[in-house]
Amino acid sequence: MHGYVGQYTTTIRLKDGSREEVGHGVAVVATGAHEMKPKEYLYGQHPGVITQRELEERIHDAQYAVPQSVVMIQCVGSRDDEHPYCSRICCTEAIKNALEIKKRNPQAQVTVLVPRHPLLWLRELAYREAREAGVLFLEYSEKLKPVVTANGTGARVEVVVQPEGQK
Repeated sequence: MHGYVGQYTTTIRLKDGSREEVGHGVAVVATGAHEMKPKEYLYGQHPGVITQRELEERIHDAQYAVPQSVVMIQCVGSRDDEHPYCSRICCTEAIKNALEIKKRNPQAQVTVLVPRHPLLWLRELAYREAREAGVLFLEYSEKLKPVVTANGTGARVEVVVQPEGQK
């Protein structure tokens, strides 16, 4: 996009790969997004499996007792054939929630599982702060996704950690 107030020009890439210039007076960026509800990892079947948004609501409730152990699985329901894109918000939310958990309970074990560090660099300072607070970031292979099973009132997460340098 280039131009000035009231006189912008944006180049749009079409599905066939061609490009088209469009003139306009204003640009409104609106995602219109709704939280994706996962179909995996026991979501909706086990009370200990929640979304980042649900976690955020809970940790901002003064009555909520922050758990001693939290595992966050990133890129759930995305970066696959059905949804090959990145939402560009999940990593930021995970870091923000991890920092809040550590603030409320510094002894809590917080682990963030990522198939790769897709957008953590956008929040490099917060990512570094989370690491310094003791948040553990582990990379897993997209071919060997984490497995979540019910474990009494809790949930158990098993993951094969991606060795450094291997994709």
